[in-house]
Amino acid sequence: MHVHDILKTVSKFYGVEPEIVLSSNRSQITCKVRDVWTYILSKGGRSTTDVSKITKRERSSVSHSLIRTRRALKEDDSFRQDVLFLQNLTRQQRMQV
Repeated sequence: MHVHDILKTVSKFYGVEPEIVLSSNRSQITCKVRDVWTYILSKGGRSTTDVSKITKRERSSVSHSLIRTRRALKEDDSFRQDVLFLQNLTRQQRMQV
């Protein structure tokens, strides 16, 4: 599955346009979508350097995003369920390609 297809899936789930996620917009929901997308890319085997190039963010921003997301996954059951659902969905979509 192409990285931008993953972005479209995550964006659609949260009701945010992919173009906004790629922009410099820092609204809470946009940052959440960007964090989840970054996390899924990372869990898919991409390095923080690769993820930073794909998401057009500094590597340190990607690292901080991953830390923030891992913390949220431990603390928020609803968020963890959403991320697991999206990981499974993108994995299934990858298998269909």
